[in-house]
Amino acid sequence: MNRDDELPGAVLPQYVRCGKLNCRCSSRRPEDLHGPYFYRFHRESGRLRKAYVPKDRVEQVRAACARYREEQRARRRVTHLFQQQARSLDETLRQIEALWKS
Repeated sequence: MNRDDELPGAVLPQYVRCGKLNCRCSSRRPEDLHGPYFYRFHRESGRLRKAYVPKDRVEQVRAACARYREEQRARRRVTHLFQQQARSLDETLRQIEALWKS
């Protein structure tokens, strides 16, 4: 599986100011901002990171983020099932030990 097959985070649009003094975006009105530009937001070492996503790759990166979330959900489900089985085995062992002692 390729690193681009699954990506953590989410792709979101942002409108931005360019910083030029005479540009329409310096008016502080939201409708005058540039964009939307798309960014993938994700956590890395506890810090929020933002990476630009070109328009032609937005759907591809969104799909990779969705695959990552689904993989994480599947892992949590499997972990939960293993924990349930471990608790069940522990209880069975306790019952067997109690029978041996009596």
